[in-house]
Amino acid sequence: MPISLLAAFLGGVISLFSPCSALVLPSFFASSFHQRKKLILATIIFSLGILSVMLPLGLGLFAVINFFSSYRRIITLIIGIFLVIEGSLQLIGKSFFMPSYKDASKITNSRLSSVYYLGLASGIGTISCVGPILGAILTLAANSVKVSSAITLILAYTLGLIGPLFLLVFLWQKNQTKAAAILRGKVITLGSLKIHTINIAAGILFLFLGYIFIRYQGSLGLLPFFNNSKILDFTFDLQDKLFTL
Repeated sequence: MPISLLAAFLGGVISLFSPCSALVLPSFFASSFHQRKKLILATIIFSLGILSVMLPLGLGLFAVINFFSSYRRIITLIIGIFLVIEGSLQLIGKSFFMPSYKDASKITNSRLSSVYYLGLASGIGTISCVGPILGAILTLAANSVKVSSAITLILAYTLGLIGPLFLLVFLWQKNQTKAAAILRGKVITLGSLKIHTINIAAGILFLFLGYIFIRYQGSLGLLPFFNNSKILDFTFDLQDKLFTL
């Protein structure tokens, strides 16, 4: 099925707000809470995490695809457990790889490697259900004689998927005063425990993501709900119309 670069890009934009990509935004916000000066760089690295999942699929790396398919349940379970543990640690002001905000005046940047891993996890959640555009792209890419054409299509789709995230970052940084106030937050004292509000927000998102991965194997188990509510049909219909571009 022919598909243009414009259709691939717009398909990615629609996908971001569709059930298939339901985990992208929460994962992005969970990683961005701990970023200040490096927010744009963090967004790029988060995008590379998603791309690390898309490229093997599109390039027909069947060993990777078969491995993921065969061990999907255990992979999503491990990711989910890790996210739940990280969320629990965040709620008590600790973390595996992010800073602890015990002193609001000493906020630092988190390790950017953690942002990549969250992008990778959200990419795994994204391919739980494949929409018409992504399905066509992966089919064409896997059977493409020119590897460059396959990569271009995948890049166009991924750019559409993460493009709105860059827009959010741009709008966020346009209002530096408000953004700084939110990121500064405050420290809440619970007995001998001091927890920063950023840790609380990130912890809640991590717990939510962990629950989705454990309970629904990424977004796979959510498909019946989205099918019954017609949300999935609506987003897929929009993607079908893009094939005329």
